[in-house]
Amino acid sequence: NSLKMMEGAWVTLLLSTLCFYVTHTWRKGIKGLRSQKSVTKLSLPAFLDQHLNNHTHRLPGTAVFMTHTLDHVPTSMLVHITHNTYVHERLVFMCFSYGLRPKMMGPEKYRVEEIQPNVFLVEVHFGFRETPHLQKIMHHLQEPLRLPDPLPHDEISYIFSRGVAIAEKGGTLRGLQERMFVVMSRLSLPAYEFFRAPHDRVIEL
Repeated sequence: NSLKMMEGAWVTLLLSTLCFYVTHTWRKGIKGLRSQKSVTKLSLPAFLDQHLNNHTHRLPGTAVFMTHTLDHVPTSMLVHITHNTYVHERLVFMCFSYGLRPKMMGPEKYRVEEIQPNVFLVEVHFGFRETPHLQKIMHHLQEPLRLPDPLPHDEISYIFSRGVAIAEKGGTLRGLQERMFVVMSRLSLPAYEFFRAPHDRVIEL
């Protein structure tokens, strides 16, 4: 083994170590960024009960809030409700999970729950080889979400939240890892690009 190291095996070992370091930095940074964005642990149904009554004016159309969990209020909803005086007449909170199979099929792929009139929780289960396409997903969910037929794409807004990584003292990462994560996060693909959301219907908060 020592001879192999001298003959060039150290290159493979070095590259593997670098890949692990970069991946570990990214995962740790994303976890820290999400924890900073989770400013409230208030459940989504309780939050809606508290705030929807204050927004009696409902804008025609559908707002799809992308979120990492359906248990708590997404950051995008908090920002939206704070700075705007309206909500859409139909609200959809959508999250994704990925399984160990290459492709998810059948009724287990989508789970839809209406928690209030025209307020839906949607959980989408994808396989590890699948790439999401939001407009196609909305076509699949047209009946359970009671969307008009044909599907009015120009009346559906996809709302994302984007965290901005900033180097600071006392953060999750330090030193080289912190600087590396800030650069990677700025170069990373936006969520709306990954989910193939139509650019003219995207709101990023």
